[in-house]
Amino acid sequence: MDEETNTTDTPVEAGDIEATPEVPVETTTEAGEEVQNPFDFTGEPEEESEESAEAEEQQGEYLLDFGDAFGGTDDVRSMITKHAREAGISAEAGSKFVAAVCRGLKEDAIAQGQAAYKALEDVWGADFGKNMKGTKATLHGMLKEGVISESEVAGLMNPAVFKLVNHLRSRMGEGGSVGTKQAAKEDPATEYSRIMNDPKSHEFQVLMNPSHPEYKSVAERVNKLVGRRLY
Repeated sequence: MDEETNTTDTPVEAGDIEATPEVPVETTTEAGEEVQNPFDFTGEPEEESEESAEAEEQQGEYLLDFGDAFGGTDDVRSMITKHAREAGISAEAGSKFVAAVCRGLKEDAIAQGQAAYKALEDVWGADFGKNMKGTKATLHGMLKEGVISESEVAGLMNPAVFKLVNHLRSRMGEGGSVGTKQAAKEDPATEYSRIMNDPKSHEFQVLMNPSHPEYKSVAERVNKLVGRRLY
């Protein structure tokens, strides 16, 4: 789905992590009001992908209008267009059908996202604003550092990811600041806080990527810092 700046916080906690569908970035209500994905942490609008010249050439004059709700890739666009043409569906009828389906799926996902957001607000209670702000900052920092790629952003804009990230942040506390290595060695709690509060730190990036070759060693070190097994 399209990824754009979130300007509306409407609510989800750190606990059970259940599978949650991707939440599109935005749609509009019947009144024409814009509804945006409350889990958008990018801070910057994502440019809409345009159909490549090669795809247009392959499809010839048979082109479908997918509407504003379509958030798939050019490959998906070409595949749908190909099958619609081979099925003998006119471009006009195909455009209306595909646009309506995309709009319906997007609105349904938005509704589910808003409900999940409200549920998270109820669970986090008074800490909701602080948790949302801190979690978004952490994810945004990971995006800027390249830990999260642009292609992965949409899949991370959901309450399950926010629960997980906030849970990891809560394990190290909120008071820590980025200190010197010397100070960290003197105080394990300070070192743990430094790692988990700094998305730019190498250790934090490794912990967010279980497939990283250094994950096991970093996890063991962090476990020692807190005196129990967390990872």
